[in-house]
Amino acid sequence: MNVISKFISFVFHPLLLATYLVALLGWLYPVAILPVQASSVKNLTALIFISTFCLPAINVYLFKSFGTISSFKMPLRQERVWPFFMILLLYILVTWLLYVKTGLQWGDNLFRFILVTDALVLVSFVLTLRWKVSIHSLAATAWVTIVGFTHSLSGGNELMLLWLISIVVAGAIMSARLYLGAHTPREVYAGAAAGIATASVSMLILF
Repeated sequence: MNVISKFISFVFHPLLLATYLVALLGWLYPVAILPVQASSVKNLTALIFISTFCLPAINVYLFKSFGTISSFKMPLRQERVWPFFMILLLYILVTWLLYVKTGLQWGDNLFRFILVTDALVLVSFVLTLRWKVSIHSLAATAWVTIVGFTHSLSGGNELMLLWLISIVVAGAIMSARLYLGAHTPREVYAGAAAGIATASVSMLILF
């Protein structure tokens, strides 16, 4: 069970949220990532993966190398502040570059999903200034909320199965964090509530 919990925590790492979102929406509901065409989903997914996972991961690795954090798990709240701040800056920079260099507009679906992701990173950082909450839980419930809202807006059933699977996966993620002792139940529930609230408000405002 310990190995399974670690596997779940790694595969569904919060920094992978944007990559999974773009890949799955591009495959199941391409209109969600307009103006990018379905034929370009692979290239877009690779770009998102590099900019929202690889670069932040390198950032955390550097913090570990310089001794700013004791481990990649960052068990103490205080250790998370600067890495999270740098990750926030990276996400903002990537968003700005996409807006300036690719011609994305504020009203484009893809850009609005990127802004929702930015909001989640911002809330994660702000919460970390005072409390240690489960960012895995925050990302998991945010994912369920985003897919649920998109399914509702689509008016079809393209995303129904994905939404139902997402609910099960979110439960598995939160259970894994509790089983590993990475967070207390309160930290998991707080992260879950923050994810639902942030994603809901962001989707209502932007869509």
